[in-house]
Amino acid sequence: MEKFDITEKVAVITGAASGIGFNTAKELLKNGIKGVTIVDVNDDAGAEALKSLAEYGSRVIFVKADITNKAQFEEAFKRTVDVFGNVDILINNASILNDALWEKQVDINIKGTINGTVLAMEHYIKDHKSGSEGLIINIASISIFDVEVMVPFYTATKYAILGLTRAFGNEAHYDRTNVKVVTVCPGATSTPLKDENIVDRIYSMQYLQMNMSANTTEASQVSQPPEHVGESIAKIIKDCPNGSIWIVEQSKSPYQVVIPSKERCRKELECLTLN
Repeated sequence: MEKFDITEKVAVITGAASGIGFNTAKELLKNGIKGVTIVDVNDDAGAEALKSLAEYGSRVIFVKADITNKAQFEEAFKRTVDVFGNVDILINNASILNDALWEKQVDINIKGTINGTVLAMEHYIKDHKSGSEGLIINIASISIFDVEVMVPFYTATKYAILGLTRAFGNEAHYDRTNVKVVTVCPGATSTPLKDENIVDRIYSMQYLQMNMSANTTEASQVSQPPEHVGESIAKIIKDCPNGSIWIVEQSKSPYQVVIPSKERCRKELECLTLN
């Protein structure tokens, strides 16, 4: 598989004023990407991000947008094309972790990711990429595999992102768009999303009590810095197959997970059958 050369590429990254998104933007700029658009709803954080990346000059811009609003999200793509002339990569990173506000969580985590995926795949990356193919990376969570019982609604949103990405990552979509779609699932990461007061992120105190005994997997306990996730995403961008799923956890190298088909389950695995 030919490597995805980022030197003439332009990336749009949502939720990139801080945390994983910011560190991914910084890593891509360090690796010579042509341009990055930081998309975030927070003006002050966006200005601070630009200040922190000042050494990269005009290679990075900030666009304020609410990703749940398709028109605002589209303006971020339009501005990117106006400034840089092309757009090749979308990283749908913006997310919240707050089961007490599950409707807002669904809007941002699912609707926002769908908005970005459709805008990129059906028009902006499809029509304005600089090379032969473009790329969408949707950020899910290791909670897909190590289920977070304390935050079931958050976990559900990340399952939705995986399903969306697997469907659009099918070769039938690639054949018509030349846009790859990939999932990255970070493990516990020290970000503003993770550092909020834990009680503010749950829907019921009973979930917190359940968490004390039921949610004790090693991956959920060992936190990694957002810089490591940013570095890992930059590596994944260069080598990822269409439709692939990647886990980044415990500050280790990213690794690919393959979900077996039902046909393989029938033939190779010991599956439960009901008589």
